[in-house]
Amino acid sequence: MSGKTKKKCYFGNCLSDGDSIGVRFFRFPKRNITAWIDACQNHDLRKLKMSTILSKAYVCSKHFTRNQFTMMFSPFKTKLKYDAIPGQSLLQGQQQLALGKLVILLVAVAYRYL
Repeated sequence: MSGKTKKKCYFGNCLSDGDSIGVRFFRFPKRNITAWIDACQNHDLRKLKMSTILSKAYVCSKHFTRNQFTMMFSPFKTKLKYDAIPGQSLLQGQQQLALGKLVILLVAVAYRYL
């Protein structure tokens, strides 16, 4: 074992971790860290030092809306916008996860026929 700690989401009571399929993790940004901490509503997070939050705390993609991402050079690659604040409900996150799985399936099928 590498001794590397597994990523986990610090948003509320979210159970997403590094084993979650189709879920991406984002570190807390320096520029609006207070807004992210407030949005997460996680008491354990408030007990951590800022340096620990910046280096080891994450929020998963379930807590962002689609318009908080920007498309990169490929339609399958996105980046979180600099001003995004987590806050999306888990129900919407589950819908986003289902859509992500569908995209992966479509890419796999397309690749098979190339």
